Amino acid sequence: VRDVWQQAEQSGLFDVVAVDRVSGEQLVRLSESGQRVLSDARHVEASRAPERSVHDDAVEYARLLRSLSALADGAPVALVRWDPLGQVLAWNRAAERIFGWPAGSVIGGICPALRGAGSELGIRVGELVLAGERFEDEEVNITRADGTLVDLTLSASAFRDANGAIESVVGAAIEI
Repeated sequence: VRDVWQQAEQSGLFDVVAVDRVSGEQLVRLSESGQRVLSDARHVEASRAPERSVHDDAVEYARLLRSLSALADGAPVALVRWDPLGQVLAWNRAAERIFGWPAGSVIGGICPALRGAGSELGIRVGELVLAGERFEDEEVNITRADGTLVDLTLSASAFRDANGAIESVVGAAIEI
């Protein structure tokens, strides 16, 4: 921990970094006025993530993906994710049930429910969400694969990457 604080002090992130001379454990960041801003190195040490291998991270990431996939597939709400050009990236089981198209026939293409008569809705949702706004709880009619209409409550929002750029749109639909 002391090495980290020394590097931070050298980088100019802190005005003064001091070690408690009595305990030898307490680090203190002092502002220019001498006011104590941060203390208790044990808390800092405890909050540091333990050393992990790339393998550990990959295993944890795979576990997280399986967990999220199970959650999405088990949800009674149609969950659909598409890129800014409208290409479907994810389609859960509820989307299959509600819209009538299996995931394998939809992923990689334009959402069939938003083609044809639904294209106006698709354009409106896309424009709002890609402009950074939310599309919330709108009652809409969508044509299913068998040609019947279904009434839905539809919400959609942007999914952003680490830099804040819109990576995709996530939509949720509930049958009314």
